[in-house]
Amino acid sequence: MATKADFAEVEWKSVANAPHFASIAVMTAGASGVFGSLKEAVVAAKGVFDATGHANELIRSIASKDEMQAAQSRIREEMGNIGDQDPKAWVREHALNELREAVALLERKAPADLADYRAWVKTLADGVANAAKEGAFLGFGGERVSEAEKQIMAEIATALG
Repeated sequence: MATKADFAEVEWKSVANAPHFASIAVMTAGASGVFGSLKEAVVAAKGVFDATGHANELIRSIASKDEMQAAQSRIREEMGNIGDQDPKAWVREHALNELREAVALLERKAPADLADYRAWVKTLADGVANAAKEGAFLGFGGERVSEAEKQIMAEIATALG
């Protein structure tokens, strides 16, 4: 199994950031409102935290406290440079590009880890999509997974291969 040491710094950035960007892309696709967005953020963080006990060493490395903090810093910096672009569109495209890059890197450098990585990212994104009802008011009405979330989930699945 691969570890951070098996990747150049720029490669690790893609592999480590992609799961977080996938979660953010799902969060921004829906219209969960304040409380729904908080639920989605908690589910995303819990999904990463839970991976600290994953059987796959690569996923444990990505989910470690130090790597979580590093990813948060990198993501804040990257998102601070979007300028006049539509934030939702930027996050969506950036997430999909990072996922494609991460998969290509893992295919070359850590093919034994790829299936676990794909499954983990899909689980993170699915957890976020199902965390809160979209379009609900105080928990009434709405739908569990919006069409926009279904669309980004399909795009994430395609990017993961």
